Amino acid sequence: MTMSRVATEPTSLSDLRQVVARIEGHPRLLAAEEAAGEAAWRLGVAEVDLALGGRLARTLHALRAAEIGDVPAAQGFALAMASQSASRGGLLWVSTARHAHEWGHPYAPGLVRYGCDPAQLLVVEAKKASEGGWALEEALKCGAFGLLIGTGLALDFTASRRLALAAAERATPCLLVDGPGQDLPSAASTIWRVAARLSGGDIYDVEAPGLPRWRVELARSRGSAPAGPWELDWDEQTHRFALAAAPADRAAAPETGPRAPAVAGAVRAERGRAARA
Repeated sequence: MTMSRVATEPTSLSDLRQVVARIEGHPRLLAAEEAAGEAAWRLGVAEVDLALGGRLARTLHALRAAEIGDVPAAQGFALAMASQSASRGGLLWVSTARHAHEWGHPYAPGLVRYGCDPAQLLVVEAKKASEGGWALEEALKCGAFGLLIGTGLALDFTASRRLALAAAERATPCLLVDGPGQDLPSAASTIWRVAARLSGGDIYDVEAPGLPRWRVELARSRGSAPAGPWELDWDEQTHRFALAAAPADRAAAPETGPRAPAVAGAVRAERGRAARA
């Protein structure tokens, strides 16, 4: 058995990726992104981007809700990630009829808050998850979309591998959003765990909701270690992520003397009024 050796040492991360792809038998997996000259896909938060090795690959990524009630939050996080990709072209949203009945379809005015153009959105509702996976794969191959999102499909490893190869071939991001308990093996480049968090409140109106906030954890990343969790805010005006501000650590005021429990004091006051009566 003979071992092949690379004639020249790679001089950049891009060269190294091409070498690895060539060894694996897929020399064109990264060529499309390099040729297109796409801007690097980053979330814009230094701590998160560092954990990702500087950028996200334009391939398949999986987002999994931490709890069943976090599915809408995971879908919102996927849209926020999509807006950071700077991908040219439309957005394809694929879900099953059952998932759409339970969680609905994207709401056009809400898409604007995530920096997505509703006029560039195409929604596909499949009868079965396998049909949804087929729709994503064919859409990736045709190259008509800048980014694709599949929700509630729970694809197996073989289907996710086909999507990963098609996405890498076209350098087109594809995000799969699933609910909790869908920890199936996946060929996704990264796997995220997403949960909703209470917003920090509006600085001008304490009664108004604040910025959308998620708790995200990088459960798996190809080429780097798991990282997080982080709490991220989404600015709907600038369309940017930011680390959520930590709550102020205010010490309690010192006690000046003995203080009876409020409930006990109320009981004593009622007894005093009854005695005077």
